[in-house]
Amino acid sequence: FPVLVLTELFLPTKGGTAVWFAEVYRRLGSKEIHIVTADVPGAAEVDAAHPNTVHRLNLKRVPWLQPESLLIYAKFFFKSLALALSCHFQAVHAGRALPEGLVAWLVARLTFRPGAIYAHGEEVTSWGRGGKYKAMQFSLRHADIVIANSDNTREELLRMGVSADRIT
Repeated sequence: FPVLVLTELFLPTKGGTAVWFAEVYRRLGSKEIHIVTADVPGAAEVDAAHPNTVHRLNLKRVPWLQPESLLIYAKFFFKSLALALSCHFQAVHAGRALPEGLVAWLVARLTFRPGAIYAHGEEVTSWGRGGKYKAMQFSLRHADIVIANSDNTREELLRMGVSADRIT
């Protein structure tokens, strides 16, 4: 089914999350699944063999910009919105609450599509209570579906005010 996926972490980046996303969407596999992700060394080889359509962005942070992740959000947003307006996706998926989830929520709302965010235990428990936490909480509370990676993550999401009927 046609879906737009925003994930900063994707092959050939090492680590469980990047590998897991690549495998999930490979199994769903088709060129109708568009993945917007970071451009990293070795990406061209991975993309050539991957069954999905992969769009790579330079997502390096710029220290002189405050917040330094602002450019990452802007790049994700403009690329994703352009794709969502030109393709007929059934949904917008986000690999994490930030930066992908906030952008996915906005793109989903602007294009009248449902949005889903994957929630990871480390992400929801390690960001303190500052501005990033509030932005993460907003995106998770407003997503149509939040996919929790464990029962512990589900409990944390409930403590954050995410509606139980939105958590899978």
